[in-house]
Amino acid sequence: MITVVIPTYNRSTCIKYQLENYLDKYKGTLFVFEIHDSSTDDETFGLINNCNNDKISYHRYPSDVNGDVKTMQAIQKVKTDYYFLLGDGVCVDFEKLEKKLNEIGYDKYKVIGFRSTDGISKSVFKEYNIHNLDECDRNDYFVKYFWALTLYGSMIVRTDLVKNVSDEAQKYIEILSPFMHDCILFEGISKYDGKCAFVFVDFIKGNPYKQGSGWKKSKQALEFFCYRYYESVLLLPDCYEKESRRFLISHNKYSNLFGFKSLVVLRANGNITFKLVRKYKFYIKKTVAHPIKIYLSLLIPPFMSKCLIKIYRKLKRLN
Repeated sequence: MITVVIPTYNRSTCIKYQLENYLDKYKGTLFVFEIHDSSTDDETFGLINNCNNDKISYHRYPSDVNGDVKTMQAIQKVKTDYYFLLGDGVCVDFEKLEKKLNEIGYDKYKVIGFRSTDGISKSVFKEYNIHNLDECDRNDYFVKYFWALTLYGSMIVRTDLVKNVSDEAQKYIEILSPFMHDCILFEGISKYDGKCAFVFVDFIKGNPYKQGSGWKKSKQALEFFCYRYYESVLLLPDCYEKESRRFLISHNKYSNLFGFKSLVVLRANGNITFKLVRKYKFYIKKTVAHPIKIYLSLLIPPFMSKCLIKIYRKLKRLN
């Protein structure tokens, strides 16, 4: 079996959608599901308590726990050989995933990464063969796929790979790294032999009830994906240092976080401001392939950015 670990916080509507459309409908034999909840209310608990499905269990945490720390605590409790870390903003057809895993022989690998073919950037289509399973050694996997694995809902991992390096977690906890899980994963990959693989699939979708990311609402885009990203990477083992420059820009390049459309949105909701760009200027240069785009986005007044977003949404509806 594979344990699906689902951390959540005050998103009972997301959990309800996942539960009713995916988890409770799953009829296979490979997966069991764990909801790790630190919400300030009991709505998520009520949903799981009433679903009467012995494949789904509920685990409660204090509401003030750091989300990434909670995730690592949840993984330490996993009893199956593999786990699948899944965010409440991601939906997976587990019947299709089970079929895919059996086709490729998942137990040959330490890590199998996944990414949806929906909404991936042009640069990904250009540089990746999205139609075939890609087997990689440690360094290639690091450079090519760290960016993709930062999404909760993008990998199945052999549990002991992370449990065996749990002592390495403290240095990432100390800097409150949003990339704690990925960094600890690659700590494990650096120390234990085993194959890693990645495949693009069409059965992973976004949850329609996910109303924006926490970092976006708290205006932390530059802090998380430039500053904390850079500081987290510096703590990784020396074996990854050779490709550090190529790797450092990979996340923002392939996730398209600072593409034109995204920058307009980030400018409109206060994630890109003169003050923030000045504060994180050094880290922007280190982690963004074309930082000039961020500087140019400052020329668009926030009210104009909001107008551009409204126009874009109207045109999209018309099409």
